[in-house]
Amino acid sequence: YDHEDRFKSMKRLFTAYRMFTKIRTQLLNEMESLLYTANPELVQYRKDNTPKWLLRLLGEYPVATDLANASIETLAQIPYVSHERAEEIINAAKDSVASASDSPTQVVMKTLVHQILEIDRSIQDLKKEAAEFVNVPDINLLTSIGAIGIMSAVGLYIELGGCIENYPRTKELGSFWGVHPTIKTSGDGMMVPKMSKNGRKLPRAILFMVVLNGIQNDPFIQNIYHRELKKGKCKMSAIGVCMHKLVRVIYG
Repeated sequence: YDHEDRFKSMKRLFTAYRMFTKIRTQLLNEMESLLYTANPELVQYRKDNTPKWLLRLLGEYPVATDLANASIETLAQIPYVSHERAEEIINAAKDSVASASDSPTQVVMKTLVHQILEIDRSIQDLKKEAAEFVNVPDINLLTSIGAIGIMSAVGLYIELGGCIENYPRTKELGSFWGVHPTIKTSGDGMMVPKMSKNGRKLPRAILFMVVLNGIQNDPFIQNIYHRELKKGKCKMSAIGVCMHKLVRVIYG
C-alpha cells in the first residue's frame, strides 16, 4: 500500500511539472514574439533558455524607449549585468528599430515576464519536493547518471513501471520506449535505418531533452555524439544513437 501510494504521488508531482514546463514554453514563445517589436536588440540574449537577468530587465524595462532612458548604474544592479553590458544594452536601445512602445505592449510584456518568473519558482518548488519526497534506490541510481536530473529520473522511473525486472533484456526496454532502430523504406525504394518511435512517447521526449542537456554538459554523451557526427550521421541521428545508448546505461 505504501509503495502504491508513493507511486501515485510521484505521478501527480511529475504531471504538475510537465504542465508547468509546457506553460512556461508557451509564455516564452509569446514573449519572444513580442520582443521582436518591443525590444529587438535584446533577442540575441535569449539564448540558453532565456537567462533570469534578462527576464528581470524586461520586467522593469519592457520596451526599448524605457530602456534607452535607464541609467547604467541602475541597470548594473541587476545580477549578472555588468557596467559594460548595461552600457551596451542602453546604447543599443537608443538606436533601436522597435516599432511598439505603447502602454498595452508594456503591460503585456510585464505580465508575461511576471508569469514566467512565477512558474520558475513553482518548478523549483516541485524539484525541491521531488528531491525530498522521492527516496527510491532506483531513482537515486538514475540521478547518478550525469545528464539526468531529478524530474527526468522520476519520469523515467514512472515509465519503467517502478520495476526494471519487467524487462528481461535491454532490447525489450528499448522497444517499449520506441528507441530501437528499424529499417524504413522511402517512396523511391531506398531503405534507411531510423528510430522506430512505435513505443511510449513520453520516455522518448524525456530522453531527448536529457541528451540535449548531456551534449552541453556531460562528457560521456558528448563523446558519443561527436563520434557519430564524425561517422557522417546528421545531428538528429547522432542524438538518436545517444538516446539508445542512454537506455542501455539506464537498464544497467
